[in-house]
Amino acid sequence: MHSKTINPPLKKEKIKYNQSLFLEFFILLALLVFSHLLTDNMAENEVGKLMLAKQFISTDWLPNDWYLSQPQSYQAFFQLIFGKSILAWGFLATSIIGRIVYYSLISSSLILIARQIKLQFLPLLIAITLFLYSQQGIVVAGEWMIGSLETKGFSYGLVLIAIWLSMKKRYIWTIASLGLATSLHILVGGYATLTFLMWAGWLGYKNNYFQKYFSKEHFSIIALSLFIYLVTSIFATFTLAHSLSQTVSVPDSELQATYIYTFLRNSHHLNPFVWQKIRFFIVAIYLSCLYWCWKKTKQEVAQDSHLSIQSQSSAVNRLQLLELTCFSLVPFFCGFAIAFFDSQGVFLQYYPFRFGSLMLALNVLLISAYLIQDFFQKSKCFEFLRNKGFLVCLIFLATIHTFTLTTFTKDLVSLSKFPIGVEKNNEKSQDIFDWIQQNTEQDAVIISPPGRYVGFNWLTNRATIAKFKLVPPTETKILEWYARLNDLSGHPPSYIWPEMGFKMAAELDKGYSNLTTSQVIALMEKYDSQYFFDSREHKLNLPIAYENDSYRLYRAES
Repeated sequence: MHSKTINPPLKKEKIKYNQSLFLEFFILLALLVFSHLLTDNMAENEVGKLMLAKQFISTDWLPNDWYLSQPQSYQAFFQLIFGKSILAWGFLATSIIGRIVYYSLISSSLILIARQIKLQFLPLLIAITLFLYSQQGIVVAGEWMIGSLETKGFSYGLVLIAIWLSMKKRYIWTIASLGLATSLHILVGGYATLTFLMWAGWLGYKNNYFQKYFSKEHFSIIALSLFIYLVTSIFATFTLAHSLSQTVSVPDSELQATYIYTFLRNSHHLNPFVWQKIRFFIVAIYLSCLYWCWKKTKQEVAQDSHLSIQSQSSAVNRLQLLELTCFSLVPFFCGFAIAFFDSQGVFLQYYPFRFGSLMLALNVLLISAYLIQDFFQKSKCFEFLRNKGFLVCLIFLATIHTFTLTTFTKDLVSLSKFPIGVEKNNEKSQDIFDWIQQNTEQDAVIISPPGRYVGFNWLTNRATIAKFKLVPPTETKILEWYARLNDLSGHPPSYIWPEMGFKMAAELDKGYSNLTTSQVIALMEKYDSQYFFDSREHKLNLPIAYENDSYRLYRAES
């Protein structure tokens, strides 16, 4: 009789809890979908990742393309999954489905973390809205969590799951999640693992674990944890071990490959001396907010010591989130310190700013949202806002997301013309891409602009020479990539670029458009190419294979 009177209410409460959880999940997922799902599909970084995935599975697709032929085994986990989906459904469908999958992973993890820190759904929605519409926190290093289909989106989702699991004290599953995150993206997962290791050390220090005697059971747990991490991170650890075991001779060059990668190609991510000054001001604001959150949360933990275990745990979870944020900033600040001495980018090439800056923005917004929520719940001076706040927030969110939904609708309609609209691809350029695909040899190598049309391979199904956006993974190949781009822009292989980042891509395209007939012929001979593609304004004394009002395709003389 006793079980019959107690269990039904508990069951109803659990059903209600699950229904609320699913509703919140779908609302948050809708926010991510409407804001990012149809933005830059098969553009930016995504196009390179998906082309590599297709080449990984279908090695006979473009076997003579220089970039796609470079083995990038550190992405093998991602390539195995999405390479097959590209063959089955195509690039666009894979882009959309893949994004929805990892948006779902991130949405669910944020909902679960919010439950653990007692953050109500409406403040959570406002915090994530601010995160998304401030360029994901306007972090200094240009990092993002939600966007195109890449390995790091899944990796960040798994890191958030690991944070939630650690709050639930399910540490074995936490380690497994971190291992999977590392398998998908070695830097995101690696920095997250380092963050958790520092946090675990701090936890041990706070609880005096290091002063106690370690039993065999403790060492067994450590060994099991290490084993689980190595197994779940196998794709990353295998690649890392293979790379370290190989001795590769790098050719002599005036510029080191690390310098080219760090300062000439990726300065917007890796060189703090060229970042916008306003971003440092924003980081200072976030750090000030972090201090405020830390101070208030420490007070809550001290005040909640007499409350129930559940009430205490939510405050402890908020403190844990802040501790993890602080430890994630260790590589971030080390990067700033080393930047003064690392003139060749030997350390900076490992993206020390990416993980900490994003965790700072996201977690500060989450904890700040909770503290503001708590303030309004307790304050007697804001009775009106407490009563009407829900309605005011709903109106605020509805206004913002009306614009998002409008943009999403326009993007959805424009998909009927896909791939027109991708990378400024229009009817004229698509016309010539279609002609190339239908009328040139399958193994033809087409010379194309180094900065424009990053997805030239998939748009034409033909090989090309090199693209500024698509950087190979090894030092030897980076030096060759640099020389190829100089060739394409009419410069000697050792030419030192006067600009950094994407400004240089425009300069390379400018040099490409000024190539002479003799230079183009030399390129065709050097790279065994039969065709040269550019705008119609580029006049050359070569046979024309095809042209329209805007573009022209030259062919090699017989």
